Amino acid sequence: MLQHIDYISTLQKAVAYLEAHLDEDPSYQDVASEVYLSPYYFMRIWKAVTGYTIDEYVRNRQLYQAALLLASSQSKIIDVAYRFHYETPESFSKAFKRFHGASPREVQSDHGKIRSFLPLTISTSIKGGHQMEYEITKVPAFKIIGIEKRFSLEKSYKTIPEFWDETKKKICGPDYQFKELVESCSIGEFALCINDNPKGSDFLYVIGGTYHGEKVPKGYVVHDVPSLTWAKFRCLGQLPVAMQSVNTRIWNEWLPGNKEFELSGPFDIEFYTKGDMGSPNYESQIWIPITPIKK
Repeated sequence: MLQHIDYISTLQKAVAYLEAHLDEDPSYQDVASEVYLSPYYFMRIWKAVTGYTIDEYVRNRQLYQAALLLASSQSKIIDVAYRFHYETPESFSKAFKRFHGASPREVQSDHGKIRSFLPLTISTSIKGGHQMEYEITKVPAFKIIGIEKRFSLEKSYKTIPEFWDETKKKICGPDYQFKELVESCSIGEFALCINDNPKGSDFLYVIGGTYHGEKVPKGYVVHDVPSLTWAKFRCLGQLPVAMQSVNTRIWNEWLPGNKEFELSGPFDIEFYTKGDMGSPNYESQIWIPITPIKK
């Protein structure tokens, strides 16, 4: 079982740590360790609430600080570039111009060109979540068979849809050698996310279906899902946008604002119904394992 997370104080501590270590290029692992969370769960909370990855936030803050240094002192561009871990002044200048819309030299002579990016202020309360459609259900233990791949959470909103496209092309053809397995296990009905790396921000993602004891062919894996209580959130609309939107709201609103439940395991499940995934009326679900908060 995961410890109950005080989202507000956790994020406030994270911002304070980042601000104190901007010159050091802090990573997800660094910040997660500081706030006593696994990088996987910290990354999900941080991105959902702030809208930024750690890399984006740190880079934007560094580029703002770099502009202030160049505008208020006689600092050389090369020194500022190396201070913020750019390999060359040229790579720094390119990043600087993309962010500020002006080169370092232009900012030195015209301070009005500086684009500000201030430290995040975490609100004292997180609102929302009460309008989300979900049900609490106890599900007996079962097994999922499927095809797995490891993903970085930071890039998963882009790379997982690509994995789905690749997998569907592979298993949906009329001549696919394991077509009978795909049909008997309804592979594609589930996707299982497994946080199996407590010290990292990557995770296993399995496109699969219910396993009944069939022979497991090469390229397939079987994972046990223990008996758990799940919050099943309804997603309505075209994929992947509808599901990604609900997933963000779960981590941004429902979990931080919920006083009754907390996370209870390293799994998330996506459930897909039959139908046109491009339809505005397509229904899918996200399952989050939960346990009541002890009072």
